[in-house]
Amino acid sequence: MLASNPYSAHALANWLKTKDPNERYDWVDCTKCLYGQYAKSIGTTYYRAMAGFWEAGHPAGVEPFDSLAISCRTFGEALGKLQAYL
Repeated sequence: MLASNPYSAHALANWLKTKDPNERYDWVDCTKCLYGQYAKSIGTTYYRAMAGFWEAGHPAGVEPFDSLAISCRTFGEALGKLQAYL
């Protein structure tokens, strides 16, 4: 599914599908965390991406978006959790 809004859950899922599912990310560093890497891939900053997700109704502090960044440690694990939400 194509997502025209880069701050939608579907757009994030589509990006996660391009990542190595076994690759780990550093959730402590906002430039190396899942959202920081996604933000860079769409040409923006971590902070702008967080605002964009909030405006799209997918705030990072609400499940499952919070645990994608904190409790998941690989892109594959994050994709599985996000797909269960979708």
